[in-house]
Amino acid sequence: MLTFVLGAAGDESMKSARIGAFAVVLAVAAGVGPTAITPNAAQNAEKTSSRVGGSLSRHYDEGEELTYHMTGSNQTWHYKIDANGVVKRGADGKFYEEYAWSGMISDGAAHSLPEASQKFCQKLSLEPDDSLSVPDFSHVDPKIIGPITDLLTIYSDLWLANKMGIFSKAGDHFYFKSGTPNSWAD
Repeated sequence: MLTFVLGAAGDESMKSARIGAFAVVLAVAAGVGPTAITPNAAQNAEKTSSRVGGSLSRHYDEGEELTYHMTGSNQTWHYKIDANGVVKRGADGKFYEEYAWSGMISDGAAHSLPEASQKFCQKLSLEPDDSLSVPDFSHVDPKIIGPITDLLTIYSDLWLANKMGIFSKAGDHFYFKSGTPNSWAD
């Protein structure tokens, strides 16, 4: 079980967070994807309901700082780690979030990440015209590959929901029917 909490740096209240007008608390079972998305206050839902993606759309402000604090367990291994991000604008004018990983606690003890892992930056975006990709893991500590891919999964699910424009208010549901196996290994 993995728990994610997203907040805007510097904000005392998540009610005033400008992070796509939603606060996210996601519980993720290994390999399943997000199982709960909690929209923020009704005032924030109103701000985004007219945008593509409704209440899950992301409003970017260049320079905005974001933080994910992850707490996870993988069988007998338990960990905590932070992803600290900043909103940037690419040369093409599209916004993206760039995250660095730090503060890892592995089985109750501080785990110092190697320099290459400290320098690793994960690029994510909920821009509807952008696409997400799996980063190069060849230079990162294997212990952070799980958190990196979990965060990518959350963004992929939100990106798809925004792109399809299927959620317009809190409590909306959607089942993605697929006629093919969900795993390339099946």
